[in-house]
Amino acid sequence: MARLGNFIFEGNDEQLNLLKIKLFHGVAEAVQPRTMLYNPSGDFTTFANGLLFNNQFFQADRYGMVKLERPVASYEDLVELRGESHIDVAGTEHVLQSAEKLAGKLGQSALEHLLAEGKVKHLAHYFLPFASTLKLTDDDDDNYENERRFRLNLKAEAITFEAWSALMQRAYGSNSMVLVSFYLATLFRDIIYKANGNYFPLLHLYGLRGSGKSKAAEALISCFGQFSEETAVRLAGGATATGIQRYMSTARNSLMMLDEYKNYLPMPTIELLKGIANGTGKLMGRATGGNETKSLRPLSSAVVCGQDLPTRDPALLSRSVVLEFSEEMKRHNDRAAYDQLRGLQDSGAVVHVTREMLQHRPAMAAYRRREPEVTRKIRVHCQEVLGIEDPEDRTIQNATTLYTTAQILSEAGVKLPFALEDLFEKLMERIEEVIQIQHTSDDVEQYFMVLGSMVGREIMEGRHFKIWKEEDGITKLFLRVRQVHPLYLQAAARQGIEALSAATIRSYLTKSRFYLEDRAKGVSFAEEANKTSAMVFNYDRMRDDGVELATKEKIDDMLAADDDSRRLVHKTPIRGNAEQPGAVLARCTALRYRAGRVGRAAPVQRG
Repeated sequence: MARLGNFIFEGNDEQLNLLKIKLFHGVAEAVQPRTMLYNPSGDFTTFANGLLFNNQFFQADRYGMVKLERPVASYEDLVELRGESHIDVAGTEHVLQSAEKLAGKLGQSALEHLLAEGKVKHLAHYFLPFASTLKLTDDDDDNYENERRFRLNLKAEAITFEAWSALMQRAYGSNSMVLVSFYLATLFRDIIYKANGNYFPLLHLYGLRGSGKSKAAEALISCFGQFSEETAVRLAGGATATGIQRYMSTARNSLMMLDEYKNYLPMPTIELLKGIANGTGKLMGRATGGNETKSLRPLSSAVVCGQDLPTRDPALLSRSVVLEFSEEMKRHNDRAAYDQLRGLQDSGAVVHVTREMLQHRPAMAAYRRREPEVTRKIRVHCQEVLGIEDPEDRTIQNATTLYTTAQILSEAGVKLPFALEDLFEKLMERIEEVIQIQHTSDDVEQYFMVLGSMVGREIMEGRHFKIWKEEDGITKLFLRVRQVHPLYLQAAARQGIEALSAATIRSYLTKSRFYLEDRAKGVSFAEEANKTSAMVFNYDRMRDDGVELATKEKIDDMLAADDDSRRLVHKTPIRGNAEQPGAVLARCTALRYRAGRVGRAAPVQRG
């Protein structure tokens, strides 16, 4: 310190200690909150600019200090406070030596009267380093960039949950029921996670580029602060597992956006996503020189966005509430409501929706008691109405999480923009879709098995398919699905296998874990004079899963070179007379399960 100026103490140690006793007496001890948003140790919510306690916001000063006032209800509570606690008595701050001394100073009856009127408050001091507006130098790095996003904008005109959710319904149609319910459940993730046996589902939004899935996710994450699609973690953009785990452990009961999901992501990333649902993290050593360790556990939920369904790993699919977005849905939604939501998100007004809904935390304590009843209701519906004899527990629990939350909050007086019966039907549709996708995986493998039995006879390499390694390093199967379909029907009949229609096969293939893209034109085949179209699959992954076609190519020695079609077209939607995946899925589900709403539905034969 002496190097910074004329700061030299010329006294002895005894004199220095006397100065310390004088100066340090009664100095408030400030604690830094462990996480952003909900902190169970103090039962308050941490924002970048202050603390929320009992719906009262305590703003941080320029140093990042916050003085939190907690009412002292009785003399007995006052006795429990430790010495040198700071208290406020009728607007005057005191350093508490003991309750007895304070009673002697104010008078016992006067003190008890003040306690009864709620005029005695315990002052807890907290330090929010990310709230400080001070910098030592202009070149200081911002080490709290992520924490600063959790800001409650006090200048923005607050919007109520009722108004916000009504806009969500107009902007996103029937999908809004799942979106809003997932947001509400996220606010109380810690309660639900424990009651679910250490489990909280993922929300997976999928659809073609420009279908609105990322903007829907942004509408949810904006309710927690200054978050947008640009601040999302890019799963396919080089984000590391450790980085994602640290990101997920910075806030409790928040919602993180993980964008650009692809089925070709490495398995450690897939395992990471499953770990977010399970609440498991990474064990790391502390830099102490000893044996101390710490665990990076996800404390928030996640919304995953991408063009692919999570079919790479059935265990990931079962942990996901899947929601489809399409251009057709987007055209039918209210653009004016969407634009209004965007304006509210940009101003930070939607964070006040979170502030309003956090008041209902006491009501959510009933979740553990109410969850088993809802689980039984959903399971019975799956068995008796949908004809699903043994639905997977995780799939049931996903729907239970959202429906139980909405039910409890509705009974607590929250005005939802939808009827609980409609939400129930929507969640049953989600269960049907997951079950259908799980069956699709088996059907796709059987389809390739039938094709494999015809290679070299009816189906010829170079005419109906080719295996080609492109410059992205992936060995790919180019398949002319329409041309091989009549041959597939004949072979399936000979083998006694129930054949699928062309539209159903195309839908199943686009949802399989092997699918990469459609090449609408420009694909070269050695035995064909003209270039044509083909569906493209990840043959490396097919081989890993034991699904192969006989080929004259030496796969491991292939040189990489892009097919001409790659320069002409990227991913294209299914065109022509083929049904869109959502329509095919709904029709196939109905055929498979006869998903009527009355009585027990038995499975039927596929045609």
